[in-house]
Amino acid sequence: MGLQADRLGVHARRLDAMRTSIGWISRTLAIGLAACLWGRGGPVVAAIPTPRVDNTTLRLPASAPSTDYTFESVLPYDLTNTVVTVASPPGETNRLFVAELPGLVRVIPDLSNPRMETFLDLRSRTRTGEGEEHGLCSIVFHPGYATNGQFFVFYSWNPPGATEVHNRLSRFRVDPSNPNRALESSEEPLISQLDRHPWHNSGDMHFDRNGYLFVSLGDEGAEYGYENAGLFDRNFFSAVMRIDPDQRPGGVLPSPHPAVFPGTYTVPADNPFFGRTNYMIGNDVLPITLDPEHIRGEFYAVGFRNPWRFSIDAATGTIYCNDVGLAYREEVDVLVPGANYGWVLKEGSLPWPFWVPASGLTDPVHEYEHTEGRIAITGSLFYRGSRYPELDGTYVFGDFGGQLSQIRPLPDGHFAPEQELHWWAGLVTLGVDPSTGDILMGGLDGVARLLKRDHPGDPLPAHLSETGIFSDLKTLAPNPGVIPYSVNQVFWSDHAIKQRWFCVPKAADKVHFEPEEPWAAPTGTVWVKHFDFPTDSATPPATRRLETRVLAKTSDGIYGATYRWNAAGTDADLVPGEGQETDLETAGPDGVRVQRWRFPGRGECLQCHTAVAGHALSFNTAQLNHDEDANGTRRNLLEMLSEAGYLEGFEDARPNLLPRLPALDDETWSREARIKGFLAANCVQCHQPGGATRAVWDARLETPLENAGILGATAIHPIDLADTKIVAPGDLTNSSIYVRLAGLGPLHMPPLGTFVVNTQIVSLVAAWITNDLPAHPSYAQWTTNQFGAGNVVWFGAPEQDPDGDGLPNRLEYQLGTSPTERFDRWIPELTRDRGGVRLRFTRKANRSFVVESSDSLASPYWRPVDIPENRVYFPAKDEVADIRIPATDAIRLYRIRFTTP
Repeated sequence: MGLQADRLGVHARRLDAMRTSIGWISRTLAIGLAACLWGRGGPVVAAIPTPRVDNTTLRLPASAPSTDYTFESVLPYDLTNTVVTVASPPGETNRLFVAELPGLVRVIPDLSNPRMETFLDLRSRTRTGEGEEHGLCSIVFHPGYATNGQFFVFYSWNPPGATEVHNRLSRFRVDPSNPNRALESSEEPLISQLDRHPWHNSGDMHFDRNGYLFVSLGDEGAEYGYENAGLFDRNFFSAVMRIDPDQRPGGVLPSPHPAVFPGTYTVPADNPFFGRTNYMIGNDVLPITLDPEHIRGEFYAVGFRNPWRFSIDAATGTIYCNDVGLAYREEVDVLVPGANYGWVLKEGSLPWPFWVPASGLTDPVHEYEHTEGRIAITGSLFYRGSRYPELDGTYVFGDFGGQLSQIRPLPDGHFAPEQELHWWAGLVTLGVDPSTGDILMGGLDGVARLLKRDHPGDPLPAHLSETGIFSDLKTLAPNPGVIPYSVNQVFWSDHAIKQRWFCVPKAADKVHFEPEEPWAAPTGTVWVKHFDFPTDSATPPATRRLETRVLAKTSDGIYGATYRWNAAGTDADLVPGEGQETDLETAGPDGVRVQRWRFPGRGECLQCHTAVAGHALSFNTAQLNHDEDANGTRRNLLEMLSEAGYLEGFEDARPNLLPRLPALDDETWSREARIKGFLAANCVQCHQPGGATRAVWDARLETPLENAGILGATAIHPIDLADTKIVAPGDLTNSSIYVRLAGLGPLHMPPLGTFVVNTQIVSLVAAWITNDLPAHPSYAQWTTNQFGAGNVVWFGAPEQDPDGDGLPNRLEYQLGTSPTERFDRWIPELTRDRGGVRLRFTRKANRSFVVESSDSLASPYWRPVDIPENRVYFPAKDEVADIRIPATDAIRLYRIRFTTP
């Protein structure tokens, strides 16, 4: 709606006297005129000194000093697709093939000049999608590729004109006239198995020393793999199979099956499931007689959930297989012919509580829990070589969360303890550079090579007093150039009380400001967070100094370090790279409470402080957009940072119009908006496009809840129910976010360093799911409630206006007014006031209202009015807004835009 006013007065006294024009703007609803209240600022900090000065006291190394390894990109640019395989044909030393999830295989013809060419493009045949594992899973070259030009692809085949997807294993051939181009028309399918679910495709492939092709098969996804686990007379799922694509003499024809293409392969006669007449679960024989004609003789081992990657030791032929867990364990298995590795009866060595225990299942040789940010075992490589002598004869594996590790088999059949090598978030697969022998990592950010450092680099200072951060440890007074700051929504840290500082050492360097995206800090920037812990339950409590964390920006990323304060509180010592733990005590009226505390290791710092989230999680617009006391005056922190010379790109920004997070305990804000802010502050480092997680819901503040993949979306981990949702309105036990926040252990989120449940957010989320969400039906439910099921087709379209009040159904739905009552509508009032415009209206609960201005109804340029009332604010209940806009020298039109969280 438009309202016109000039500097002398107002041409209309009420909005309903004007001609209405209602528009839909992106995720917002544009109506007419509105404003919003302002929220709380952060804690009091000192004014930021101006002019800026160089900091000359910091004594932190310029690069990460704590690891023996580093990495560099193989390509001079990042890839936009997830890399699933890096491989080379046998015997070649200068070409590398890179397979990407959407169905593209590219080749680097000369690794000394890493440019890429398209080798095979299957994107038109491949099904893939956001949040799915469907896509091109892997490629492998035939041992005789140099002479026969054969290679094999495992991918999600989408038949033309069909919706179903098949896991397809196909043989292709290279173009005889062009070694860097495959013949797409040469495809020869071997197996094409209908797959009902987008997860757990697996599809890794390797040839063994005998020329047999091993292929890993997932359990088909869904709840517990559609009951495919451990079965070997049905379909091609939950197994590792061994076949002979060369069909050499002595092989056995595969049993008939709709997925099999006859005449394309045979099965080695010594495969272990031939001759089985009964199912066995462990040592228990089930009373089910098997038909030999239906035995899947291709299977070599069974009982897998998602054997994403495996590797064969070239020296011994031993096969090491990674099986991705569900909720608790990730595992490494050594394959034994005919063995059952336990899924779905067990996860790793852990029996599922709701299944009957079984004996005789094969346990993994190594397993780990979902702690320290590890979420899914991925890359697999048994390393033999001289490039890394210390790794020769070890099994190297990665986790999607980023950790790269190794275990070494011992002569007695056991394995040495796991050793961490490096971190590379979003790691999907491992390979070897044929020209150098470097270990290659493929994943979300392209392809990188692991490098051994020639020297460990400059060491971290052994004590906090040696870092040059503080001029006085007793008072925590910072050195010049080290600036305190506060945030809108404080991270939960098990009752700890925190303070923050940052430093951009060179006064000429600036942080690049972005309104919604992460800020970009220059190399050398340091962030500091100090933790005090309450030792009693008084208000305010007595505290002890606990730890101080440092995060440093380097030329190729970041590194972190933790300093643990001594008992006297006089200094803090550097925590070892693997981290430490201790017990803390708090005295209260009911006695002494003891809780565990973790001092994070340096790898754990990298797990949360991801590049996709901007590294420093609280150093962004939405967290820093608040007022603070500065020499007795309330000033906006963003404006002070800009005036002091710390921000570039802020020149045209207006803090009144920028995003901001609410404090979690600010009950003037709606529960939904506070929860949305909590997710943005605590989960966005992983849960956003490009984040290192299998759960693809979007925690970014700018993504509206309705588009975030949260409400009603199926969770990766089913927890206790078959179809667990991220959030199931009205159902706490079926809502993954609630369950993970409310419980501790491997399922807890956020995943790192927490031993105490955040009861504040748990209560908030419980009330939101139980009370708020059921009270706000979907648009489809709302139209049925308003018009009746039989009348929705006539009156329920979003643009219809059945009651003729000027508001279409979609606006009535969002504003909570009746679409059948003409006089039940949202109407702002407009009056003249001291030479300006005064607006009064009801600010609806959980909606943020913004007044916009333009000089013409036909103009596409409507701009928010820069007034405090336009600050982002989602009220907990309906409120009356009373807004005054100063008179202008020109005729202006105004309208109201409102948004949902």
